[in-house]
Amino acid sequence: MTELANKKLEYTGLFTDLEIGVVKNVINEIRRQWPCLEREDFDDLLQACLVKWWTAKPAYDEKRDASLSTFMATVVRNHLLNLKESLLSDKRVIAENTVSLNQPVDDEEGLSELIDLLPAPDPLPAFDLWMTLHSIIPDLSERQQKLCRLLREEGLSVNEASEFMQLSESAIYKEIKRIRTVFEKQGLRDYLP
Repeated sequence: MTELANKKLEYTGLFTDLEIGVVKNVINEIRRQWPCLEREDFDDLLQACLVKWWTAKPAYDEKRDASLSTFMATVVRNHLLNLKESLLSDKRVIAENTVSLNQPVDDEEGLSELIDLLPAPDPLPAFDLWMTLHSIIPDLSERQQKLCRLLREEGLSVNEASEFMQLSESAIYKEIKRIRTVFEKQGLRDYLP
């Protein structure tokens, strides 16, 4: 069985051939326009777009919106353009703030490389922070733990998390405020975004 056939079988039952076809067409269209997306793995983009479609599909209103495939193409296109913006902004920040560790530095001992002057990292503070975080997480409600996972690990926006959890955005912001309070009580204010 070909790799393409295997991929198709993975999504059988979850998505129609039309849905998979629309997503693939939009991915190819956007990748041609934005080279930063050409470097991303096609299968990863396909999966991310299908997951985005899965969460957005219930919002489709046959009476209000265009055809299902047009609505779907718009959802997928917007998701890819948001991803593109994220990739470009990340690369811009990295490019602007990057300094080579092999950069020559003039010090008292003569000419050294920057890496030779940097102290070895102390793993203890990072471990202490990790231990503190893992002791706090059980203090959060199930909903707060789920919200933390969605926002941090899954990288969802507040809007996407509210759709996924079927809560209003204001309810999500209230939960975030409660989570911040728990972290601040444990002395982690400096680590909060």
